[in-house]
Amino acid sequence: MVPNSFTPNEDGKNDYFFPVLTCEYSYYSMTIEDRWDNVVFTSNNMNAKWDGRYKGNLCPDDIYIYRIETIEKNTGKKTPRTGQITLFR
Repeated sequence: MVPNSFTPNEDGKNDYFFPVLTCEYSYYSMTIEDRWDNVVFTSNNMNAKWDGRYKGNLCPDDIYIYRIETIEKNTGKKTPRTGQITLFR
């Protein structure tokens, strides 16, 4: 499951963007880009969460594109996911 919005305003509620993973993966990659195709976050760590910042600076309210690629550990099934995430402060 991948949420479609988050609110990184440091109120302790919905402050991070991350997918809810239901399997074990041998490969995982998550990349988030702004509307101009600039990468604002990337990680191969399944526990990584985006806090709505880029190089320590707050990203503006906007729609961002996520790309998540996984390979399931037991089956070897590759699954690419792409979608939009809305950042609200």
